Amino acid sequence: MRKILFRGKDYKGNWVYGSLVEHKIIISNGMISSYNILYQDENDWGSFNEIKQCSIDKETIGQFTGLTDKNGKKIFEGDIIKARHNEDLYIVKWEDCSFVIEDKWGSRIRRHQDSINRLECEIVGNIWGNPEMIKENEDE
Repeated sequence: MRKILFRGKDYKGNWVYGSLVEHKIIISNGMISSYNILYQDENDWGSFNEIKQCSIDKETIGQFTGLTDKNGKKIFEGDIIKARHNEDLYIVKWEDCSFVIEDKWGSRIRRHQDSINRLECEIVGNIWGNPEMIKENEDE
């Protein structure tokens, strides 16, 4: 079973990993939503401290795919991965209730860990921190 984990950038630009919580506040002319990630820091003794909450930028939210790259790094929605066999870049997306990778032509491929391993994929960035990689990939 896949571990449910999210990441998002806080308003200082740091990545935070944990459980996603949406807060809805009703005001006189509508509703406001804010997004937080709940997480625990590991302390000096290897155990966890109390649960903390951090506000994050909604646009940077990505869910863990349950897959890892060739280095064992967790692959999240919004990551940019490179396949060793062709050096092409792919963007990880959530579509039709599953994760897919999209190439520069817009083709979507459903991937599982065996496929990721065969392609020897490696995370090289993400769409928020490395938008220039996407542009360069499209220009090629």
